[in-house]
Amino acid sequence: HLRNENYNVGDADIRYADDKAVARLTWRVSPALAISNELAYMKASRNWRHAEYYVYDPAAKLVERSDYIAIRHDHEQTANRLDARWNAGANQLAAGWESATINFQHTNNSPYGGSSSVTPTGFNPGVFDSPDPLRPNFATDTTTHALYLEDAYRLNQQWLLLAGARHDRYQVQRVSLLGAVGFTSTLNSNAVRLGLTWMLAPHAGRCTGSPSTMRPAACSTCQAARANWRVTPRAASAPGIGPARYCTGFTSRRCAPMANPGGRGSQRKTSWRLPAGRWTGPTFRWLRRTWSAPIPACWNWSGGAWVARCT
Repeated sequence: HLRNENYNVGDADIRYADDKAVARLTWRVSPALAISNELAYMKASRNWRHAEYYVYDPAAKLVERSDYIAIRHDHEQTANRLDARWNAGANQLAAGWESATINFQHTNNSPYGGSSSVTPTGFNPGVFDSPDPLRPNFATDTTTHALYLEDAYRLNQQWLLLAGARHDRYQVQRVSLLGAVGFTSTLNSNAVRLGLTWMLAPHAGRCTGSPSTMRPAACSTCQAARANWRVTPRAASAPGIGPARYCTGFTSRRCAPMANPGGRGSQRKTSWRLPAGRWTGPTFRWLRRTWSAPIPACWNWSGGAWVARCT
């Protein structure tokens, strides 16, 4: 059946290569107070190349292919987080400052010319051949700063009250690499959150809260409270294959990048403890992941013809 045929070009490809390095140092000032600093660097290269649009011509008995699209993303980010945590009995306090610089460049072959025809079966898929060159389109430079404060107070063994506040500031500059007009913008965001957690069992709880934030619930105060009543960073996987990023809640929880099904990667981690017993680290972690896959055809009946459009 035509639905099971892949009419893409033979060298269609999606390919990602991501590198990330994190260094962390913690100073135990006292049994209740710890101050830590984390420096992170990430570099990503993403490539897409395929024939975007196919339609079957029943009169000619051919599959017409068009919109030969090639896109490249180059992403580089450096981030730092300074964090202080106070844990004294029933009261746990977390406060910190974050900053990051993000450089991004988008390259494509707009207006995506190129076309070809193949027979429905037994065809040679050919290669990607677009008359439009792959050219840098635009670049952005983003600088971010954030301050956050969160307090978790244990009312008793079952109830935990949480309150937090966060301020974010973003400065974005976009420059066209093709002569178009760019822009510069500064954005600010304030968020507050109030939550209450009830522990049903040692490993289960129910949380309710009243947030006022631009960030999704994935970085919530409530989730931080479930870690044995401790306000502590917890790693999480970002949905899809988006750029790596700091997705920080009030407790500065870092969302790990690159949830790539079928990806191949390796991770190296080293750590050691300095003398005097109050220092932990520095620890260093390096992660590299690559991912690639062919692009299937996606057929749908539209306007009296079978049409495929895959992105």
